[in-house]
Amino acid sequence: MDKMLGALTNGSLKSLAGLDDEDTLKGGNSIKRLHEVHQLYASALELSQNEVKSMTDQIDHCYTWHKCGFKSHLQNNGVKICQCISCGLSMRGKPAKKKKVCYDTECIECKFRDNDTHEGPCKDCEESFQVFSDLFRLAERTKTLPNLSPPEREKYLELELEVKKCRQNLIDWRSHIVRKKVESKFTCNLKQSLKQNEAIVVSDYKMKILATYFRENQKKFFAKRGTSCLGFMILTNVDSKEGTVDVNFVLLFSNDTT
Repeated sequence: MDKMLGALTNGSLKSLAGLDDEDTLKGGNSIKRLHEVHQLYASALELSQNEVKSMTDQIDHCYTWHKCGFKSHLQNNGVKICQCISCGLSMRGKPAKKKKVCYDTECIECKFRDNDTHEGPCKDCEESFQVFSDLFRLAERTKTLPNLSPPEREKYLELELEVKKCRQNLIDWRSHIVRKKVESKFTCNLKQSLKQNEAIVVSDYKMKILATYFRENQKKFFAKRGTSCLGFMILTNVDSKEGTVDVNFVLLFSNDTT
């Protein structure tokens, strides 16, 4: 049971499950694709090693910032437009620092601060979106290369579309990070406001466990019925310490696979 609990509740094993798919698909995978597209542009334009390294570092910084730093700089009623959760990260900057919002085409008045406006995006957020501007410039240079065959021209047009898609993925990923932080805070507040003898029950379908046979044939492999495993996390406020909860896990195993 200890081994089973360890396997079922190990965060690293479930890091690609559920909503975390967005972190992988629109985060890490998208940044990886940017590296691949950049290498194709660099090869076509015969860029120097310093130019290649500079762009590679920019892309890496974009990923590192959003993986490690973006969540911590988010605030309720933040000063900068890229950090204000209350305003949806899409505000107008002060007149002296007014800048176009890099991740939204519309700027709206701040409805959560009295007679005040936000400053422009922070340096890290600006640099993150500058990556795409630089890649689009490389795309324009590539399209003007002489002696490009029609298939090659079509290929570079498709790469430019991929860069646009990666840019949208970054916007979606940022929204996902904000959503996770807001949900985490809501969950924390919910636990802290839990009254005596109240409980919160979170249920989750874990997996279907399949038996393993020695030298199994196709009939045995595809005919496995399996055993369903459901997990329940029960939070109760029965501790004498204020702001703490007891957590219990209950696993249900059933041969009813429906």
